Amino acid sequence: MSVIWWTDEDREILKQLYPTEDKKIITKELKNKSWYACQKEAKRLEIQRTPPTGGRPKKKPKQYLGKKQLAKILEKDLTIDEIAKKLRTESHIVRRYIQKYGL
Repeated sequence: MSVIWWTDEDREILKQLYPTEDKKIITKELKNKSWYACQKEAKRLEIQRTPPTGGRPKKKPKQYLGKKQLAKILEKDLTIDEIAKKLRTESHIVRRYIQKYGL
């Protein structure tokens, strides 16, 4: 005796929702299916996914400030907020490096 895991109706819902909808909406519509099961079936059906958020947000690269680089910027009489904006980082990071290097 075999159990039919994916019905034609389930597959149609998956084809409609999987490409663009959030995974919570998909698993809510397909009540008895896990997200992993949905992904496997979509792969088997060759359905591509482009989520509205573009996927997982990327982490900002860590900003390391060298002593010479920071000393050169401090000579320009800029505020800490202006320096942080110029270096694309946050002001507390600039303050931390100023304190670290004793500038």
